[in-house]
Parts: sequence; structure tokens; C-alpha cells
Amino acid sequence: MTPEEKTGFITLVMKILLVQTSFVGDVILSIPVISGIKKIFPEAVFWMMTTPLSAVLVIRDPLLAGVLIDDKKGKNSGLTGLLKMKRQIKDMAFDRIYSLHRSHRTSLLLWLSRIPLRIGFADTKLSFLYHETRKIMTLSETCRCFPVKLLQCR
Repeated sequence: MTPEEKTGFITLVMKILLVQTSFVGDVILSIPVISGIKKIFPEAVFWMMTTPLSAVLVIRDPLLAGVLIDDKKGKNSGLTGLLKMKRQIKDMAFDRIYSLHRSHRTSLLLWLSRIPLRIGFADTKLSFLYHETRKIMTLSETCRCFPVKLLQCR
């Protein structure tokens, strides 16, 4: 008998999708976001959606339960591919999505997926399709907020 059967309560685990379908470098810069969000939601199950080329960078990340591959320039291109990807995301029943990609295609795809909470950048194309938007600091803004002394070479 499972603990849920003994107590009569079902434990719900939040499923979170992190989306970065841009360039390989952008995916590399997105990897620390996984651990950052995991600190906020330690019990959540995390997935990442990325391109076929970038999937190899995150497929073995121990914080991820899995990786969704969006081949947006190949088999998922065009309207048919967009709708196919939408069904796949919707069927996985994510509770929230953090989009680190600013494209109109990604915004539309996530809106069509009808995930209960979609969070993206404030300057994203079609940002009104997100429930929440966040301003992301540039490197120079980050340095002003968190001053760092530069080492001088002698």
C-alpha cells in the first residue's frame, strides 16, 4: 500500500518546463536557471525544451527529468509542426513554463499549449500571451547591482 493509499491524500508534484530554443550559447547560459528555479521549487519535476543540437548539452543534467526536442527548423517547422509540438507540451500537463526565448513562435506555441502559468521576458515578442513577464538585467545592469572589483594586472 502506497503512502497516498494509507492517508487518502494524493501528493501532487509540480511539473515545470524551461524553454530555450535559441542558439547553443543561449542554452549554455540558461543552464544555471535550472538550479535557480529548483531552489525555489525543490520538489518540482523539471523538463527543458530545446533544439536537437542543444539537447546534447542538457540531456544528462541530473536536475532534469527529461528534455523535449523542438526541431523547429526540421520536422516541427511550419504550422503543422507548431501544432504537433503544442499537443506534445499540452499532453505532458505542465503546471508552469519559464520561457527564456523571446520569439513570436515560442510565445504562440506556449499560449496554444494552455499551460496554467506561463512566464516570459517583458520584452518578448507577443509578451501579452504570457501570464507574467519579467525584466531581465543586462550584464552592465547586473554589474551595477552587484559591483565586482576587477583584478589589476601588475
